[in-house]
Amino acid sequence: MERRARRSPARVAGCVCSAARRDEPYPIPIVCGCFLAIRREVVEQTGGFDPGLILWGGGEMEFCLRLWALGYECLIAPQTRVAHLFRTRFPYSVDPAAVLHNTLRIAIVHFSRDRLAAVIAAHSQNPLFPKRLLLRLTATPGADEPTCAPSGS
Repeated sequence: MERRARRSPARVAGCVCSAARRDEPYPIPIVCGCFLAIRREVVEQTGGFDPGLILWGGGEMEFCLRLWALGYECLIAPQTRVAHLFRTRFPYSVDPAAVLHNTLRIAIVHFSRDRLAAVIAAHSQNPLFPKRLLLRLTATPGADEPTCAPSGS
Protein backbone atom coordinates (compact mmCIF):
# COMPACT_ATOMS: atom_id res chain seq x y z
CA MET A 1 0.00 0.00 0.00
CA GLU A 2 1.35 3.39 -0.94
CA ARG A 3 0.23 6.85 0.00
CA ARG A 4 -0.04 8.96 -3.14
CA ALA A 5 -1.80 12.04 -4.36
CA ARG A 6 -5.36 11.16 -5.26
CA ARG A 7 -6.19 10.62 -8.89
CA SER A 8 -9.43 11.55 -10.51
CA PRO A 9 -12.00 8.71 -10.66
CA ALA A 10 -11.92 8.75 -14.48
CA ARG A 11 -8.17 8.20 -14.49
CA VAL A 12 -8.38 5.39 -11.93
CA ALA A 13 -11.26 3.77 -13.80
CA GLY A 14 -9.37 4.07 -17.09
CA CYS A 15 -6.31 2.54 -15.45
CA VAL A 16 -8.31 -0.45 -14.19
CA CYS A 17 -10.05 -0.96 -17.54
CA SER A 18 -6.75 -1.13 -19.39
CA ALA A 19 -5.13 -3.34 -16.75
CA ALA A 20 -4.68 -6.34 -19.05
CA ARG A 21 -2.15 -4.36 -21.10
CA ARG A 22 -0.16 -3.00 -18.16
CA ASP A 23 3.06 -4.34 -16.71
CA GLU A 24 3.50 -1.75 -13.95
CA PRO A 25 1.41 -1.59 -10.73
CA TYR A 26 -1.93 0.19 -11.01
CA PRO A 27 -4.58 1.24 -8.46
CA ILE A 28 -7.80 -0.64 -7.77
CA PRO A 29 -10.47 0.18 -5.17
CA ILE A 30 -10.43 -3.03 -3.12
CA VAL A 31 -8.00 -5.93 -2.84
CA CYS A 32 -9.24 -9.39 -1.85
CA GLY A 33 -7.93 -10.34 1.59
CA CYS A 34 -5.99 -13.36 0.37
CA PHE A 35 -3.90 -11.06 -1.85
CA LEU A 36 -3.12 -8.27 0.62
CA ALA A 37 0.47 -7.37 1.38
CA ILE A 38 0.65 -4.42 3.76
CA ARG A 39 3.56 -2.76 5.51
CA ARG A 40 3.31 -3.10 9.29
CA GLU A 41 3.65 0.66 9.79
CA VAL A 42 0.67 1.29 7.49
CA VAL A 43 -1.46 -1.13 9.51
CA GLU A 44 -0.36 0.53 12.75
CA GLN A 45 -0.86 4.09 11.45
CA THR A 46 -4.35 3.39 10.09
CA GLY A 47 -5.74 1.29 12.92
CA GLY A 48 -5.64 -2.09 11.23
CA PHE A 49 -8.73 -4.16 10.60
CA ASP A 50 -12.04 -2.95 12.02
CA PRO A 51 -12.77 -4.74 15.33
CA GLY A 52 -16.49 -3.96 14.86
CA LEU A 53 -16.77 -6.52 12.08
CA ILE A 54 -17.74 -9.99 13.24
CA LEU A 55 -16.31 -13.30 12.08
CA TRP A 56 -15.10 -12.95 8.52
CA GLY A 57 -16.37 -11.23 5.42
CA GLY A 58 -15.75 -7.62 4.50
CA GLY A 59 -12.64 -6.88 6.56
CA GLU A 60 -10.50 -6.23 3.53
CA MET A 61 -13.26 -4.13 1.94
CA GLU A 62 -13.56 -1.91 5.02
CA PHE A 63 -9.78 -1.62 5.35
CA CYS A 64 -9.31 -0.70 1.67
CA LEU A 65 -12.08 1.93 1.88
CA ARG A 66 -10.42 3.43 4.96
CA LEU A 67 -7.01 3.43 3.28
CA TRP A 68 -8.52 5.29 0.31
CA ALA A 69 -10.19 7.81 2.66
CA LEU A 70 -6.79 8.43 4.26
CA GLY A 71 -5.10 9.04 0.89
CA TYR A 72 -3.52 5.65 0.28
CA GLU A 73 -3.93 3.57 -2.88
CA CYS A 74 -4.34 -0.17 -3.17
CA LEU A 75 -2.22 -1.37 -6.04
CA ILE A 76 -2.19 -4.50 -8.16
CA ALA A 77 1.26 -5.65 -9.25
CA PRO A 78 0.62 -7.64 -12.46
CA GLN A 79 4.05 -9.30 -12.41
CA THR A 80 3.38 -10.87 -8.99
CA ARG A 81 2.17 -14.45 -8.71
CA VAL A 82 0.21 -15.59 -5.65
CA ALA A 83 -0.65 -19.15 -4.69
CA HIS A 84 -3.94 -19.61 -2.85
CA LEU A 85 -5.80 -22.78 -1.92
CA PHE A 86 -9.29 -22.47 -3.35
CA ARG A 87 -11.80 -25.03 -2.15
CA THR A 88 -14.96 -26.31 -3.78
CA ARG A 89 -16.78 -25.69 -0.47
CA PHE A 90 -16.07 -23.90 2.81
CA PRO A 91 -14.71 -26.19 5.54
CA TYR A 92 -16.62 -24.06 8.06
CA SER A 93 -20.11 -22.60 8.25
CA VAL A 94 -20.86 -19.10 6.98
CA ASP A 95 -23.26 -17.11 9.13
CA PRO A 96 -25.50 -14.98 6.87
CA ALA A 97 -26.32 -12.72 9.84
CA ALA A 98 -22.61 -11.94 10.31
CA VAL A 99 -22.19 -11.15 6.61
CA LEU A 100 -25.22 -8.83 6.72
CA HIS A 101 -23.92 -7.20 9.91
CA ASN A 102 -20.57 -6.49 8.25
CA THR A 103 -22.22 -5.15 5.09
CA LEU A 104 -24.34 -2.75 7.15
CA ARG A 105 -21.38 -1.66 9.27
CA ILE A 106 -19.27 -0.87 6.23
CA ALA A 107 -22.13 1.09 4.64
CA ILE A 108 -22.87 3.04 7.84
CA VAL A 109 -19.22 3.92 8.46
CA HIS A 110 -18.15 4.77 4.91
CA PHE A 111 -21.10 5.59 2.64
CA SER A 112 -23.01 8.80 2.03
CA ARG A 113 -26.65 9.00 3.09
CA ASP A 114 -27.85 8.19 -0.46
CA ARG A 115 -25.59 5.17 -0.85
CA LEU A 116 -26.50 3.96 2.64
CA ALA A 117 -30.19 4.23 1.68
CA ALA A 118 -29.50 2.08 -1.41
CA VAL A 119 -27.81 -0.60 0.73
CA ILE A 120 -30.71 -0.57 3.19
CA ALA A 121 -33.24 -0.84 0.36
CA ALA A 122 -31.33 -3.74 -1.20
CA HIS A 123 -31.23 -5.71 2.07
CA SER A 124 -34.50 -4.67 3.72
CA GLN A 125 -36.38 -7.81 2.57
CA ASN A 126 -33.82 -10.09 4.24
CA PRO A 127 -35.49 -11.64 7.33
CA LEU A 128 -32.28 -11.04 9.31
CA PHE A 129 -32.23 -7.33 8.41
CA PRO A 130 -34.23 -5.79 11.32
CA LYS A 131 -32.18 -7.53 14.03
CA ARG A 132 -28.82 -6.73 12.37
CA LEU A 133 -29.71 -3.09 11.73
CA LEU A 134 -30.91 -2.69 15.32
CA LEU A 135 -27.61 -4.17 16.56
CA ARG A 136 -25.67 -1.63 14.45
CA LEU A 137 -27.81 1.33 15.49
CA THR A 138 -27.69 0.53 19.21
CA ALA A 139 -23.92 -0.04 19.38
CA THR A 140 -22.13 2.30 21.75
CA PRO A 141 -20.99 5.23 19.56
CA GLY A 142 -17.25 5.25 19.09
CA ALA A 143 -16.65 2.12 21.18
CA ASP A 144 -15.79 -0.07 18.24
CA GLU A 145 -15.43 2.45 15.46
CA PRO A 146 -12.29 2.26 13.34
CA THR A 147 -10.00 5.23 13.37
CA CYS A 148 -10.04 7.32 10.21
CA ALA A 149 -7.04 9.41 11.11
CA PRO A 150 -3.45 8.26 11.01
CA SER A 151 -2.03 7.78 14.51
CA GLY A 152 -0.09 10.72 15.79
CA SER A 153 -2.31 13.28 14.08
